[in-house]
Amino acid sequence: MGTELGGGGAGDAGIAKKWPRTACAACSPMSGCWQGPVPPPSPTRLTEIGGDDYYVYASDGGLFEPLVDLGAEVQAGQSAARIHFHHTPWREPDLLTFKRDGAGAVQARTGALRGAAIACFIWRRIPRG
Repeated sequence: MGTELGGGGAGDAGIAKKWPRTACAACSPMSGCWQGPVPPPSPTRLTEIGGDDYYVYASDGGLFEPLVDLGAEVQAGQSAARIHFHHTPWREPDLLTFKRDGAGAVQARTGALRGAAIACFIWRRIPRG
């Protein structure tokens, strides 16, 4: 059993700490491998991605710097990421913003992006019932 935590130079310490406990609890042959309480399951959330306003596109090629955490609630106009121009370092970075409210998900890894690539996207939670 394995997972990739931190691919592309990015990672989430919360997932890295929680994953072994959850994975071991889910595998009956390994049910005793983790010493400590097993966290309760999290509720399922229904989500959707709509049109172009759910996506944030890179303005130009450069180094991508995300400004939101995966799953963070975001507001229209909020900063999503910066694009730093390594070929023209005297140029100010471009600030990319979200076009609508939703939950933010950083799509690109920290590193190089091409112009017009999807930098980030958001999703909308679908209410139950």
